[in-house]
Amino acid sequence: MNTLRYALLSSLIVLSGSLAASERPPESEIQKMMPLSKAERVQRKELWMKMNQEKPADFSKLCPANAKQYKTQDIVSSDTKVWYFYDEASHWVSNVGIFGDWVKFEDGSKWQIALSNQNEVAKWWVGDEIYVSQSDSVLYDYIVVNRTRAKHVYATRMTKPNYFGAYTRYIVAIDRFSDRILLNDGTWWNVSWFDDCIMQRWSENHSIIIGLNSGFDCLSYPFILINVGIDTYDLGLDEWVSAQLSY
Repeated sequence: MNTLRYALLSSLIVLSGSLAASERPPESEIQKMMPLSKAERVQRKELWMKMNQEKPADFSKLCPANAKQYKTQDIVSSDTKVWYFYDEASHWVSNVGIFGDWVKFEDGSKWQIALSNQNEVAKWWVGDEIYVSQSDSVLYDYIVVNRTRAKHVYATRMTKPNYFGAYTRYIVAIDRFSDRILLNDGTWWNVSWFDDCIMQRWSENHSIIIGLNSGFDCLSYPFILINVGIDTYDLGLDEWVSAQLSY
């Protein structure tokens, strides 16, 4: 009798696992198109650094400590950059390294913090509201902005978001003709024509992290969609496109 119960239980577990797997295939499937080469990525990074050197961003005005709490669509502007603080791009701290050497987002992604910024991050608390954007540094790919504390630090992504996690977003469908992407939370995103060639390499089920556009591509597109699923072996070769939420 016990043997029969165990057999039935095992069958149910296998069946449930098969159903879950059928809902979202593994990201390790062979992609039809290759991601950006290392040379292309270096070229894009150099172009961004040149733009930022000509018109450097003033992050001191990004989150004024004495400012009132921002609403969903409030705009905070500096001399050269405009940031749209939408809830869709908002993240929060779920864990912090004891030495401030890393921070974890609510989606499970882990970020390595620059050595010069670790003393600051060690003071961050779970629940702090944070945003991520492109970096102007050669050593670190991203800037993480802590809106709660009006601070920004340099970081590099260490791990992907939790696969199929509660807060993880991934691509459900791609309208390649209209340059639109549908995420699993039901939101449609219009991708900048400037990044069309990048988006054409993307596929369904790629994990996405939503960030803020520093103005690298097109300032009229306030968001960036960071594709961390295109890199099967997670070598840190993320791709991103500038995007606008489609209403």
